Amino acid sequence: MDLGLGSRLAGLNPFGGGGVVAIDFGTQALKLLQVSAVEPLHLVAAACVQTPAELLADAPRRFEFQCGQLAQVVRAGGFKARRGVCAIPSSQMLCKHMQVQPAHGQSVQDATLRAAAEQLGCEPSMLGCRGVVVEGAVCPAGKQEVIALATAQSLVDRLMQALRQCRLEPVGLQSEFQALLSSFRPVNRRASDADITSLYIDIGAGGTKIVIGHGTKLAFAKGVAIGGRFFDQVVAQQIGCEHAQAHALWQGMPSLIRLDATAPAVAMITPTLSAPGAGVAVAVRPATDAASAAHRLAARAAGMAGRIDLTEPLRALTDEIALCVRYYEQLFPSRRIDRLIFVGGESRHTGLCQHIARQFKFPAHAGDPLARLARTGSEPCAGVDLAQPQPGWAVPLGLLMSPTDL
Repeated sequence: MDLGLGSRLAGLNPFGGGGVVAIDFGTQALKLLQVSAVEPLHLVAAACVQTPAELLADAPRRFEFQCGQLAQVVRAGGFKARRGVCAIPSSQMLCKHMQVQPAHGQSVQDATLRAAAEQLGCEPSMLGCRGVVVEGAVCPAGKQEVIALATAQSLVDRLMQALRQCRLEPVGLQSEFQALLSSFRPVNRRASDADITSLYIDIGAGGTKIVIGHGTKLAFAKGVAIGGRFFDQVVAQQIGCEHAQAHALWQGMPSLIRLDATAPAVAMITPTLSAPGAGVAVAVRPATDAASAAHRLAARAAGMAGRIDLTEPLRALTDEIALCVRYYEQLFPSRRIDRLIFVGGESRHTGLCQHIARQFKFPAHAGDPLARLARTGSEPCAGVDLAQPQPGWAVPLGLLMSPTDL
């Protein structure tokens, strides 16, 4: 009997996760993740490399720095895979809703590619592009609503090169928007979940991803350049300090606006498998030793609170989300948002999430994607503390639940 056959076949499972390293080129950090191939999912290894402060605002140099770190992290991080899947940075991607009408003999994908090339003013051959058909959307006769996800072919080639340089076989390139939705596949796996409309808001350092899903189906996606770094810049200009200090100050403010008793609660929701007929599993994280440090930071920020005003950037962010919701409601006039789920590193700030939730009045939850992973505590986790909630890991986990389709 070939005892290695099972592991090789497990690698053919498009949603198996095992035998694959997921790589997320984030603004704040490079993240790598590997989990087991079978349920219940077990953590194999995780690693996180923080971006040097001088590269945070320089996307090309940041990306090359992260590519240069890959081989060392894969070798030293305890990863046991020879295949890799990575996310195309959303800052380097066109994500745009389009209504296309394929010409005679033309596929929807070809029509989307040509429309994206026209939008960007380049030749179709210069792009890598996928068109996600939005099923059930209201469109004029003969047209189809698609989400064009396009990036430079040169970036695709560079990502493939980076994977091969660290001896990983490239098996998947996904958008961050699709990976974000896929990270919640376990709680959207039942047929009835297709009737649930979820609004996912991923607030990261470099920007915010806004995704709406019907169960596991992508119905809307957009990226906006408003994230933690934008808030840092506003605070730094207001009080005349460095970005790092500005970030610590607004993070230490218990709330960014005046809260009232009607503010909706923000619970912790994790993508945990549920038995058929059961509801979405909800987990609440206990308080940790970090609470005392947070209190000290809050006390420090309190003295600066009168000089910090985030009204305008918060309004800009909620206006963008409102535009997305209105566009979605035009596509699906008979549906409404059932729940709002926050992920992303900046969603650790409860006051920020509460401010957004209060504007829309949807049932709101804060997600911790890695909470459902079983672990012994001995797994290699370089640069990441899994004793703390990790809302910024939705994309790496989602990559492992996406098709390996290269």
